[in-house]
Amino acid sequence: NRLWMSSMLPMFAICSSSRIFSRRAFSSGVRFFLAISITGKAENVADIHREIDLFCQQNGIPRNKGVLLAIAFEEAALNTINHNEHVSMIDICLLLEEGSLIVRIRDDGAPFDPLAFVDDEEKI
Repeated sequence: NRLWMSSMLPMFAICSSSRIFSRRAFSSGVRFFLAISITGKAENVADIHREIDLFCQQNGIPRNKGVLLAIAFEEAALNTINHNEHVSMIDICLLLEEGSLIVRIRDDGAPFDPLAFVDDEEKI
């Protein structure tokens, strides 16, 4: 199985009443799609893990790979929240198509420029 990162995957969402702001899942032929959105609060990050784990179980992704994928997204979302005070929404999309998993995470926070980053701990 291949894992691809993409920022081009379209976002589809519907609102729900849980801490997950929106969620949509569908299947079409050999395509399975999950899109979830959470508000930029740390207490919502656990919902990501549960939703991705469920998606993987429902679509035959081995449990160990599903757990690793859920942990990776949970960590990415938590890093986004902890290092960007202006983020209010995080969107996560998974598309399983013909044995390949395409994933995307995006947020509405301030852009990060890795070339302009200065680590305060490395200053002398």
